[in-house]
Amino acid sequence: MTYAGFSTLVTVVAYRRNMGAVPARIYYMLLLSIILISFAFVPVVIQTYNVNENLAWKVSSGLFAVAWGAYWINAIVKLRTRFKVWDTLSTTNKVNTAVIHPASVICLLLGTFGVWEKYTSAVYVTALFIMLYMSAFLFLQIITGLLDDQTGS
Repeated sequence: MTYAGFSTLVTVVAYRRNMGAVPARIYYMLLLSIILISFAFVPVVIQTYNVNENLAWKVSSGLFAVAWGAYWINAIVKLRTRFKVWDTLSTTNKVNTAVIHPASVICLLLGTFGVWEKYTSAVYVTALFIMLYMSAFLFLQIITGLLDDQTGS
């Protein structure tokens, strides 16, 4: 949350006429952060209702998969339509959007149906870390882009 707030502040202070993909990166970094923080607590909340631990991880995986899938579809649609930056994105950003997102959703869905058995919790936590990586990567792109703009002007 700290770096999400910091990057927003830096962007507002360092506003440029041609910001390119910065607004999209901020939007998706904040959205990823909210999803990440929310789903870090979902298994704990479900277990407070005296649900079996294994079932809690399966239900959490299913909910996380649905939320991540919605995020992924939103990203593809809005990067092409609202932000109109899809063609200018780096290969790494496109790989995240086209490969890592669906792979993570599939892994979480497989956990929902018990494919991972006792490793469902590990897959869930790994998915949280993947989402954290994506949010941190967007943050670094924002800061790097703003620093490049500062030195270029």
